[in-house]
Amino acid sequence: MTLNQDRKLLGFVDLDLGRRAVRVPVQAVAPLTDQDIPQPLVSFECEGGLCEILVRGDANSAAVGQALQEVVASAVRHLSAKLLN
Repeated sequence: MTLNQDRKLLGFVDLDLGRRAVRVPVQAVAPLTDQDIPQPLVSFECEGGLCEILVRGDANSAAVGQALQEVVASAVRHLSAKLLN
């Protein structure tokens, strides 16, 4: 998981996993610079029992909104496989 301490909580995404509900924090992190390894605008990251969604762009942009929808779908698949199987 990213060790960046400059995070801003944007909110939470509530995922319905059948009989379980999981609340995943959505956090803004500093945008990437030219020296950084390329990363997606939005990513889902898990380490151990902690999961989060990181946003690396303007949280109000259409591109981030679309990427967030895709990442949420990926998070549902990942957590369903991890928690329900």
